[in-house]
Formats: sequence, structure tokens, C-alpha cells
Amino acid sequence: MKDQIKKFLAYNGKILVICAETTNLVQKARDIHDLSPVVTAAFGRLLTISSIMATEMKSQNDKLTVQIKGSGPIGGMLVTANNIPKLKGYVVNPQIDMQYIFNENELKDILNSIEL
Repeated sequence: MKDQIKKFLAYNGKILVICAETTNLVQKARDIHDLSPVVTAAFGRLLTISSIMATEMKSQNDKLTVQIKGSGPIGGMLVTANNIPKLKGYVVNPQIDMQYIFNENELKDILNSIEL
């Protein structure tokens, strides 16, 4: 399925609803940057919301930059976009091991809680 952003008006034009399908965008980013699953989830969310915000820009010359600086294992992420939206981005640490985030007992508790 092709990635797409759909916009709808509800309640007599008082509420704007935006839905985004960005599976291909996120998969392409994962392939290009060799992202681990955890980083793919975080970066995919940033790419998706950035693409939604970019479609709201009026001028073709407008540009959007979203930067997240964190102290966690990912470190930070950056996405730039224009109003087409054409996006590009960067992740400081593309490979995060789940054991780095959770200690061994926490990870076992999580896996046991979902019966894996």
C-alpha cells in the first residue's frame, strides 16, 4: 500500500482529523540507517508527525526541522521536511539493544507478563 496522509473535517468543519499511513517511509528509513527495532519505532513516530506537520505548511519554500535531544540510549533524532512532504532525518545511535534499556530482571518480567 502507498503511504498517504488523509484529512477530514468533522462537526461542521470545527475539527480537523488527520490520518497517516507511513509504513513504507519508516521501512525505508530503517533500511537506510540500519535501525534496530526500538529505534525504528521512535524514529518512525518522529517521521510520521513531521510529515503531518509539513503538509500543513502553505508555501513551497517553507521548511520544518524537528530535533529531539535526549539523554537516553538513542541520544537524539533530527528530521527536516518541506511541504511536499519530502523528509530526511538522522538518528544519533541507530542500534540500541533492549538489554541496554532494561536490566535482565526487568526484561524477564516484561517478557513473562506478555507470556513470551
